[in-house]
Amino acid sequence: MVYGQDINPWAVRGMQAMLSLGNLREDLLQESVHQVFRHMEPIIKRAYLSGEIWTTHVFRVATVNCPACGEIVWLYPYALLTLDSRRPEEDTAWFGCRRCGAITRGSRSDGALCSDCGARLSAEDLYLPNREMVCSACGFSTKVSHAMANQKPIYRIVLVERAKDGRRWFDRPSKDDLEAAENWPDAELPKGTIPVGKETTVLLRHGFQKWKDLYPARQRFVMDSLFTAIDGLRASDDLKLVLSVAAAGTAEMAGLSSRWDRFYLKAYETTANHRFAFAPFTVEPNVWGHAVSGRGTFTRRVHQLRKSIRWFAEQTGMATAVSHFGATVVEGPSQTMKLADASVDLVLTDPPYYGDVQYGELSQLFWAWLMDKPRNLTKEVLVGQDKDGHAYARLLSEVLMEVRRVLKSGGRLIMTFHNRSPVAYGALAVALSESGFGLLTWKWVLSENDRDFAKRDKSSCTMDLILECVPGKMIHAVVPDEPARADNLEAHFLWTAGTALAGVCNNGQGSPGEIWARVVNVLANHPFTGEPPR
Repeated sequence: MVYGQDINPWAVRGMQAMLSLGNLREDLLQESVHQVFRHMEPIIKRAYLSGEIWTTHVFRVATVNCPACGEIVWLYPYALLTLDSRRPEEDTAWFGCRRCGAITRGSRSDGALCSDCGARLSAEDLYLPNREMVCSACGFSTKVSHAMANQKPIYRIVLVERAKDGRRWFDRPSKDDLEAAENWPDAELPKGTIPVGKETTVLLRHGFQKWKDLYPARQRFVMDSLFTAIDGLRASDDLKLVLSVAAAGTAEMAGLSSRWDRFYLKAYETTANHRFAFAPFTVEPNVWGHAVSGRGTFTRRVHQLRKSIRWFAEQTGMATAVSHFGATVVEGPSQTMKLADASVDLVLTDPPYYGDVQYGELSQLFWAWLMDKPRNLTKEVLVGQDKDGHAYARLLSEVLMEVRRVLKSGGRLIMTFHNRSPVAYGALAVALSESGFGLLTWKWVLSENDRDFAKRDKSSCTMDLILECVPGKMIHAVVPDEPARADNLEAHFLWTAGTALAGVCNNGQGSPGEIWARVVNVLANHPFTGEPPR
């Protein structure tokens, strides 16, 4: 039997969709996608096709009027906006001029002269250090968010990516490009006001008030039409669930807050690195997708679903497999599980990650498209305003006590964790100890997307600590070999964290305060903690 539970309805919906893949046939999924396309074809062609050339991405730059002199300020974050291709030796690049806004094609190594005003443009030019803008006309400087406090920014199309016959290239927007992006009816979705929160603050600070504000009119209309087409399918509930989750997934590529990796040429979602972010140079993708450029699009997601169906059938030897496993998915806080005492062999959990990811806030973006009202996630195990971590430790202890109740005596709890704050590990140590778990062994592995745009050249955590826990105390831990600190500082930190956790959880001694302090003191002076998480 497989049992899955999460307090977050978006996670539950996704889990239900993925488990239902075992009950679906690949050919029926593909036929349903064809039906959706037949409904969507006129809209897709109007939105993205000009003759035989497809539009795959549209790039905009935010502009505001200078609070001092009233002139337009072009909020390019840097001069070099994108290379021309992914080739390692690529030198041709596209530059944006913050003085006049013009786009110029030039050289990464030599730069360019603006085609309109003649300004010198260099690949090293950074225009918004510390999110501070400077007016090219009068020299007035202020925070971008301050400039936006009393005016709504205008996002102007400055560049497009096109595709034909397996080739992709960049170009300045034509009159047809500008017209294709405008004059779309107001879509019904997404709904709702962006709430005040730890991560949503950055959106509110830069002028976004409703979830629909994150999307250009064309993208919003195409996505809304996609949901309508899926809802009108004559198909099973499982199949419609899978397709609706795929459609909702495209919401993370919001065209007024998604970023562009200028050196690897792909879009990054507005929730990249589990953060909302303000992107003054934004990228709107072709929602449906194209063969040569489709990250985050509907067809790319469907392609992955088809691969999953195929894998499921190959691994199980069954066309319909889930029903044989008796999979059950429950929405609700994990402090209460619908399982009998000592009935589970293995528990897997990934997260919670202390205060790194505000799951409830981030998932509301998707629920705004699925039309469901946000749920009450007050029992979500994470750090919000609780800076000292004690409330987090208490909630995590409640969850792990319930895990301890349902786990067999010889069962295992496998959990992942990462953070650079010693307090996070102090809280984890207290929760493991109070719930009666010892630490058998631990290992560190690279996390997903460890080289992505949002993490590259940043001080982000790029590894996960895998903990194998067992019920009981006085556990003899299998200590992994210590990695060389000079070779990988983060790996050494995680090895040290695992060693500290085993030291306090396996001996059955010490008060919660003593356990907390021992772990925090061991990790406090490690150099990896030098820059704590935001």
